[in-house]
Amino acid sequence: MLNYLRTIREYIKFLPAKLFNEHNKSDKKDVSIFSTPRSGSTWLMEIINSQDNFKYINEPLHTNRHKGYLTDIDANWSEIYSSSDRQDKFLKYFESILNDELFVGQQKFKDILNGKFDYKTNRRVFKILRAKDLINKFENEFDIKIVFLLRHPIPVALSLVREKMEDRVKHYLENEVYLKKFFNQEEIKYAEQLYQHGSEFEKRILQWCLENNPPLTSLNNKEWIVISYEDLVVNEEETLLKLYKQLDLNDLDKMFEQTKKPSRTTASKNSKKLINKRNKESIIKKWEKEISLSQKEKAFEILDKFNLDIYIKDKYTINKNSYFFNRGY
Repeated sequence: MLNYLRTIREYIKFLPAKLFNEHNKSDKKDVSIFSTPRSGSTWLMEIINSQDNFKYINEPLHTNRHKGYLTDIDANWSEIYSSSDRQDKFLKYFESILNDELFVGQQKFKDILNGKFDYKTNRRVFKILRAKDLINKFENEFDIKIVFLLRHPIPVALSLVREKMEDRVKHYLENEVYLKKFFNQEEIKYAEQLYQHGSEFEKRILQWCLENNPPLTSLNNKEWIVISYEDLVVNEEETLLKLYKQLDLNDLDKMFEQTKKPSRTTASKNSKKLINKRNKESIIKKWEKEISLSQKEKAFEILDKFNLDIYIKDKYTINKNSYFFNRGY
């Protein structure tokens, strides 16, 4: 009975997207942002969605989207991260969204009330925080443009701990196919031991490594647009222009206007103040005041164990000399 009620609730929640939005496919590609929780992905989604012809699909792989019977994906994190048939289920699910059969994660009644509802659209922007190991699959199956958004693992880990978000490490460690495909035995053993004996902070650094290892070391990134939260903050003009050109967007002014607005997931008043500071570098360096030297050393020790050099010591933006950018595909 409960699942039937949840199905009705989810159906009603996204009924406006079904009834009031007229979506006609453009000859330009839809956009999929792949990122990590607490990395500025909502902010980036809203920047892209500022364009008149876009509509958003927010976190379609969050468990909240699967309560009830609207999808055949179970509403638990083990299903999202560890199930043996997750790839087939995800591809089927996304096809239903792209065919306008499902309207999860889209515009709701509150968007109508606050005047932000898009009634006519021809492109979509997805925000996807899970399934980064399947990015190439999504590219091959669907006509989409990939934006890979990174953020330094230390502020991500600190934010996850501060927000008391459940760790996902156990789900990665339960996925034998995932582990065998992307990690060697030494790395797996190290991850298991760190998960058993590490601090909460160390586990969140480990989580960042486990989920970002596939796109950083193994997947074909040739067609991706790669940006970082740090560059979006300190190199705003250059980064927005890059997105504007490579995504073939139509209103650069609206993008700049949207960057001045904190995202819907930004909770603190401090964040609003920080975005308006002249010295933007203070934003991306702020995390250093929140950790000890030993924590910083341990974080980079964990990154080194997985041969991840996209962020290196004493550099706050992504490392352009990283293996990620120089592996030939």
